[in-house]
Amino acid sequence: MRELAERCRRSWTMVLAGAEIAAGAALDAMPIVCDIANAPEVQSAITDYTGPHASHVLKAIGVVTALCRIRSLRKGN
Repeated sequence: MRELAERCRRSWTMVLAGAEIAAGAALDAMPIVCDIANAPEVQSAITDYTGPHASHVLKAIGVVTALCRIRSLRKGN
């Protein structure tokens, strides 16, 4: 298990998965930030551009990417 964790730390695929999950979390936090900044037009522009479910899609792709990479490392690829 320790070897698997070490390989994951050196993988660009895991970096990509983390970036996708972080981008999804940032989109989830956008309504709160826009409410604090009193900028509803920014929130509506982002939602119009990305769609209402973009954060969920990004997080799901990130999780699937990470799981696929872990699976391939366990197989020895």
